[in-house]
Amino acid sequence: NEELVIGKLLESLNAQTYPKELIKIFVVADNCTDSTGKIARSYGATVYERNEPERARKGYALSFLFDRIERDYGISSFDGYLFFDADNVVNSDYIEQMNNAFATDVDAVVGYRNSKNFSHNFISAGYGMHFMRSTVSYHRPRSKLSLSTHIAGTGYLLSSKLLEGGWHFELLTEDTQATLAFVCRGKRIEYCEAAELFDEQPTKVRTMVRQRLRWAKGRLACFCVNVGSLIKGIFTAKGRRFSCYDMLFYIMPNSLVVGAIGAIQP
Repeated sequence: NEELVIGKLLESLNAQTYPKELIKIFVVADNCTDSTGKIARSYGATVYERNEPERARKGYALSFLFDRIERDYGISSFDGYLFFDADNVVNSDYIEQMNNAFATDVDAVVGYRNSKNFSHNFISAGYGMHFMRSTVSYHRPRSKLSLSTHIAGTGYLLSSKLLEGGWHFELLTEDTQATLAFVCRGKRIEYCEAAELFDEQPTKVRTMVRQRLRWAKGRLACFCVNVGSLIKGIFTAKGRRFSCYDMLFYIMPNSLVVGAIGAIQP
């Protein structure tokens, strides 16, 4: 139920410096009981409504959406797909900047994710500092070394070639699952710091803890599913060995490893 925020996102997408006739907006109204779908249609979006309360997860919603796009348009009808959450807002040159990076013949692009409500309290401000840390520690160095970076939740662009056959990432952290799958396939995820997106962050401790626990569970599942492919890639994948090594340690459940080592010490 995103009727209170989705209009701001669609306004920002309709006000892009990138040619409007080259943009088509799809919205999946996932188990909504409010006016989310109606509001999205009023902004010119193509809306698909999904009602599966027993499978209420972003990965399932994206799988549903791309099945409908394939059915009605064909995935390859578009060069690439940008992913947003309903509470996002983007700068007016966001798509232009992402397209400039995408035009360098990369498979995927991640923009700069900022906090939409940084000044609300210490929790939302902490998320903003976390995004800056990710930029300085992860995205920028990988970009300088021409390595693949990671997808983080929202504000990223995927080539339609990566989505031929549909969306198959349905774990709790579908972004991490997609990252590891693409890296294991030899695909490169580029970083575009000039493309700035604002994402609304939690402001309550309880919400933050629930979100972090969900992320931890999802990342652990991604590690278990992909650890074999990443290790294999380190030794066999020409041109992407270091990216496999990098992503193995990015997804490594360090606390569990340290705990296991400590438990077996005499």
